[in-house]
Amino acid sequence: MRRVLASCTSEETTHPIGLREVNAAFTQVKHIRELLENTPEDSSAELETAFSDYRRTLLQLRSHMLRLQGWLLAERARLGNRRDHSASVETWLETHGRTR
Repeated sequence: MRRVLASCTSEETTHPIGLREVNAAFTQVKHIRELLENTPEDSSAELETAFSDYRRTLLQLRSHMLRLQGWLLAERARLGNRRDHSASVETWLETHGRTR
């Protein structure tokens, strides 16, 4: 999650992070949410400190969700264009025969 957050706060204009990292971050959020739901109310101070840090990180990440969403939409469009191009090439090859 922190790696995705670091990429969101980066000034780079290229793709901030890979899809696997984004997926891993959301999987981590889901997993930790489940842990929080099952954590007893009388948890240790160390655990409370860790959860507090997690919540701060989550709030920081939340403030970058629109940027992350924009990147994901652009990535989806890019992949769609590649898929369409591949389909066009395949159709051309089928129509005009193989080159070899």
